[in-house]
Amino acid sequence: MQSIDAPAMRRLNKVSVLRCIRSHGPISRIEIAHRTGLNKATVSSLVDELMAEALVEEVGVGQSRGGRKPVLVAFRAAAGYGIGIDVQITHLTATLCDLAGHVVSERTHPLRGRPLDGPGLVDAISDAVSGMQAEAPPSPRGVLGVGVGLPGMVDVRSGWVYQLPNVPVRDWPLGPVLSSRIGLPVWVDNDANCGAGAEIRLRGQVRHLVYIHAGVGVGAGIVIDGALYRGRRGIAGEWGHVPIIERGVPCNCGGYGCWEQYASERALARYLAESGAMEEVPVEWEQMQDFVTDVVRRAEAGAPAERRALTLLGHYLGLGLAGIVNALDPDVILLGGRLRLAYRHLLPEIRAVMRHRVMGPDKLVPIELGHELAVAIGAAALATQEDVLLSGSAEAEQVPRSTEEDEDKDGGTRDATP
Repeated sequence: MQSIDAPAMRRLNKVSVLRCIRSHGPISRIEIAHRTGLNKATVSSLVDELMAEALVEEVGVGQSRGGRKPVLVAFRAAAGYGIGIDVQITHLTATLCDLAGHVVSERTHPLRGRPLDGPGLVDAISDAVSGMQAEAPPSPRGVLGVGVGLPGMVDVRSGWVYQLPNVPVRDWPLGPVLSSRIGLPVWVDNDANCGAGAEIRLRGQVRHLVYIHAGVGVGAGIVIDGALYRGRRGIAGEWGHVPIIERGVPCNCGGYGCWEQYASERALARYLAESGAMEEVPVEWEQMQDFVTDVVRRAEAGAPAERRALTLLGHYLGLGLAGIVNALDPDVILLGGRLRLAYRHLLPEIRAVMRHRVMGPDKLVPIELGHELAVAIGAAALATQEDVLLSGSAEAEQVPRSTEEDEDKDGGTRDATP
């Protein structure tokens, strides 16, 4: 077993204390010691350091339990900011979030007319980042970094893009290239992972969820027992490329019959084209930012082709979701991406399919709308994790996020001499 020296242990303890204050504040030093398992002297010393670094502040006194009233400390959400970028085929969304994940500013930028290759993405993201930097209020820590959510397979540790199935970008170091361009640390992750990460923070007590990001493509972010599940290589959740029909429609991934070919914006366009309501399936999807909104508007006006297309789309969404529910038994399924705009029209057919396909009590698993900005908020959170706040470096050692349940069960992080 590898030994940990005193400075490294102290850093781990400091992360634990900051995480505790962030999750449970306002909180007293005594309660921090109880929750983390650290001794009171160590907690007091680390809190003083965090106050000097402008990450926490004293905010008043709590109730007495027989002695002096304890001084409460809280996380300083406005001590700095993270920028989150949600990149899709038709547009990108940029958010400026404080350290608590509250959205301070957000902008949507159409990608119409921009080349959808590696350099084109860097240009588009750089422009969006500049806009967010200009809107950042003054703060002790400033803008700490940028998180980018991408629709495909990426290495979150290195920022390397393996493959974006619907964009001609693969085997490319987007993170390092973008960081060099904008002069800030950059983290890159899958968009559905970012959405799931944001939702687990927003929803608090939910321990098991699946976030479906459904747009031109389809992906899933999986949370198991409060933690994001990435798999061995960090690319888990590519449910859009699970085949549901043998010898079905060819997919951009190179396969056939993939779920996203039947449960995406692209599928919706094909259903309309097959009915004669559209001339053909669009090739340049960057021109189609308002596609789902327009289809929903026509369906609500009574257009039969649009209504049938949405029903068929809901059928195949339900088919794929049934497999996910049977495999993972989540507390809730959340629908994000552009198809969330059609949620009201899709849900009845999704429910009808799942009643027949899902086993046992999971037939009633909630299917809810994800937060509109979940991906961008989750991307911004990559730049404001506790270990990043304490190091200021994108190459910082990633400290696994323990659950509150584990802290209570195991007695917290092992104490180090202050």
